[in-house]
Amino acid sequence: MKEALTNNGYKFVCSARVKSITSILGKIENKGVQFNEIYDIFAIRVVIDVPIEVEKVSCFSVYSIINSIYQEQKHDRLRDWISKPKSNGYEALHFT
Repeated sequence: MKEALTNNGYKFVCSARVKSITSILGKIENKGVQFNEIYDIFAIRVVIDVPIEVEKVSCFSVYSIINSIYQEQKHDRLRDWISKPKSNGYEALHFT
């Protein structure tokens, strides 16, 4: 993934996290989901450094690059806060 993003000219920072047991249990209890319905036990964050004029299109481009690398995985959940930012101004794409 890093190689593909670099080869496409992106400057970026990647970080990863593993959801804590406490967070997993909280999700199970508070949202009533089964363990096998928790899709974000492991997460990777990619923050791109691009001019604001191309920020939105670049986010979708990066999404496309990552999705093509992991195309054998099922990515059926896309939360698009780029097209419609949250009320607090948060903008991101989340997909699992």
